[in-house]
Amino acid sequence: MILNRKVSVFFWIILVILFVPTLFYPFAASYAKMDFSRAPELDGMKSYMKEEHPSDFAAIIWLRNNYKSLPVNPVIVEATKDAYSYYSRVSTNTGIPSVLGWGNHEFVWRGNWDIVRLREDDIKLLYETSDINLAMFLIDKYKITNVYWGEMESNTYSSEGLSKFYNIMDLIYNQNGVIIFQVRSDET
Repeated sequence: MILNRKVSVFFWIILVILFVPTLFYPFAASYAKMDFSRAPELDGMKSYMKEEHPSDFAAIIWLRNNYKSLPVNPVIVEATKDAYSYYSRVSTNTGIPSVLGWGNHEFVWRGNWDIVRLREDDIKLLYETSDINLAMFLIDKYKITNVYWGEMESNTYSSEGLSKFYNIMDLIYNQNGVIIFQVRSDET
């Protein structure tokens, strides 16, 4: 009987040692992960983009403020790659349609990877080609009105083909490493 009582007490001590910390963990982990150095913010542009990617933030604010000066039914081309990442940030934060956002999302809606891969390849080709005729063909094909070149584009694509845009489009924005081109008004 004494042995059973010792086993029972030992069991309860072990149970308390193992169980009690699980009650505190959610609070301790949440506190450790929270950044209480600034006020909570639901606006991702202000709380993330403005601090982490200020050049994109400024360009996107500029696009929002100058939306009426863009061609009717604008379509922007920007870097595309991984889903649930910083890619597609211009279209997401301005509402301007892009040639391709996150490919997997397009697949979900269209049910076909061929369309997604074709657009990925065409975007890469548009940015990297130095062939003006090919670039104009792709711009016409997707009805592109604006080309965005920023940090993500320079990390994703070669800049060798960038110079062609100066010859076939108007430069409408150039600040802090972000360049935005627009089709010439006689071509819209």
